[in-house]
Amino acid sequence: MKITLSKEMKKTIVAMLETGSNNGRISLKFPGITREQIQDIRDEINAGTPETKRKLKRDHLLGLYLQGDLEIYELYAAEYIRKAFQLITQDIGVKVMKWDGFIDVFAGKPIENDGELSTRIQNQYADWFD
Repeated sequence: MKITLSKEMKKTIVAMLETGSNNGRISLKFPGITREQIQDIRDEINAGTPETKRKLKRDHLLGLYLQGDLEIYELYAAEYIRKAFQLITQDIGVKVMKWDGFIDVFAGKPIENDGELSTRIQNQYADWFD
C-alpha cells in the first residue's frame, strides 16, 4: 500500500533522514509509506558520491529544529551555549575576518568580536568553572 505524500510530510521525512532516522522510525510516523518512497526522498537530498556522503555530518541542533522538536529561541540558546563552549575551550589562534557592520538579528545590535564575546561569556559562566 503506497501512500501519497504531501509537501509537509516530505519536509518532515527529510528532517528525519537528516537527523539519522532509519526507515523503521519513518514508517512508524507515516504508516503505509514504502521503502521505495523513503529511498526516493533519500536520493533527492543526497546528491554526493558515496565517499562524500560518509564524510558529511549533519548538525544535530538544526535537525531537531527542522523536525519541529526545538523552537527558534531554543535553537538560538543552544547555539549560544555551543559558541561559549568553543570559545572557552579553543586554542589560541588568529581570526582574520572582521565582523564590523554585521548585526545580530536576535539582539538587534552589532556583533561582538570573539575576544569581547569570550571575555563576557567567561565572566557570565565563571561560577560554573572548576
